[in-house]
Amino acid sequence: MESPDTAFARIVKFFRRIRHGDPDELETGSDLEFLAHLMGDIHQPLHTATDQDRGGNCLFVQFPKSDGAQSERVKFHGMWDKSMIEDRLGMNDRLIARQLLLDHKLTVVKDLADARSEVSMDDEGTVRTWVTNAHAAAVTQLYGSLRPAVPSFETQPVAPDCHDAAPVFNGKTWLLTLSSTTDSLGLAQTQLYLAGVRLAALLNVAAP
Repeated sequence: MESPDTAFARIVKFFRRIRHGDPDELETGSDLEFLAHLMGDIHQPLHTATDQDRGGNCLFVQFPKSDGAQSERVKFHGMWDKSMIEDRLGMNDRLIARQLLLDHKLTVVKDLADARSEVSMDDEGTVRTWVTNAHAAAVTQLYGSLRPAVPSFETQPVAPDCHDAAPVFNGKTWLLTLSSTTDSLGLAQTQLYLAGVRLAALLNVAAP
């Protein structure tokens, strides 16, 4: 039986609660807040993979910054959540969102309509596909961008202090080239855009 505590299960649950007009689980607006937060999470690929490194939280990297300097040693997960985004795109969420919409102005209407149709037909299957696609991106693109090559491990839980992470990650630092960082940023921008469009689709179906 699948755990009810996964991001996938919670997204489906909160979407259906909003759609059915159920009272918020915790406090007014909490279901919507959790839904928005979790949609962002599943589109950050390292939230959908562990590789015995707690989704990149036990693996440290350095990447070339926009000014040409090498970044400080940061968690791979943190690079994707914050460091790379802020270095390349800045810290103004509204400006970033506006630019993403401008970049996709020719396709956003169709993308939203397609996502809304998919959610309407099969909400659970659609959300599962989004998670699966993000996982595939993590495995084939994110870890594949690191040098030296990162070993592939069977997925298993890892403690927050990383004491039971795969030993290979202990004390080491992986590097990203400029081209890999550029590719990673492109994927991050795509995932941010998709997260927004797909959240909009869920809300359009839940509260038309």
